[in-house]
Amino acid sequence: VYDYLSYFDAIIKFLTFNGWVPGSTLFGMPWDWRQSQCWPPTLERMRDSILETKKASGRNITLISHSMGSLVVKCFLTAYPDVFEANVERWISIAAPFQGAGAKILTEFLQGYNLGNVVLADEDAKCFSLESPAVYELLPSQDFAWEQPPFIALTLNGSAQSFDCQGAPATADGRYDEAIRRALRAHAFSPPGAPSPVPQPFNDACWNLSLATRVRLASARLPASARFLYVYGVAQPTPVGLRFANLSHYRDLQTAKYTTPLGGARRPGGGGPCGPGGAGGGGGGPPRRGARRPGPPAPPGP
Repeated sequence: VYDYLSYFDAIIKFLTFNGWVPGSTLFGMPWDWRQSQCWPPTLERMRDSILETKKASGRNITLISHSMGSLVVKCFLTAYPDVFEANVERWISIAAPFQGAGAKILTEFLQGYNLGNVVLADEDAKCFSLESPAVYELLPSQDFAWEQPPFIALTLNGSAQSFDCQGAPATADGRYDEAIRRALRAHAFSPPGAPSPVPQPFNDACWNLSLATRVRLASARLPASARFLYVYGVAQPTPVGLRFANLSHYRDLQTAKYTTPLGGARRPGGGGPCGPGGAGGGGGGPPRRGARRPGPPAPPGP
């Protein structure tokens, strides 16, 4: 459990070994991953953390974000652009799903995915996720021109069907969210002490909030004064979809075995996190005007 909860340890140890001092030049910012990435209390905490870090270190700061945390930074850019520009010198983003995730997030909605946390069952993780706006915000963008669109493919009573993220509103029946909706129509969970199971279908309120968040994220712009470094892996291909066979009902998507076709391991498109564009599981947008080539973090001040 400790190893699962402390995946920033390696970065912290590296930075402290090279001179950063926790509480003086090195700070962390926890946040509630269940809430929307643009949840005001999270953005207010980030604002306060940035200002406190600059005050303690005496210099503009370097932000390091991982995965969903990079989307929180993008939300922050839309809420407090002046604070970002005046106080942030560099932003280092690690493995950020700027255009949404692929097969893993689809698995989360259909069968649950506990990220390897041995104390949380997959079904429990799924129940948490179905009520968590931020998890809906990780679903693949439906407005992005994917080279390999994340998908759910199945054979239902002998008929082949495919749902992906390229469906326009006129073809909503072919979008991945429709497959998830059909699978979860009868889904329920049993809270402790409840006399009977509680219905828990696909949450349309969370879904609609995620669409609004995506529009907001698309408006984020980095100031020309800030350097951006995107760290991503290319050694392994990415699971891009789920393929099911021999189903008799859509609800079987919650329990049936599946295969995960792999996308090619390649460099994400674009050069930054803001604006349209990007690729794979989390590419950014094209380089913004005035961008400079990113460099490594400067050593801490005195």
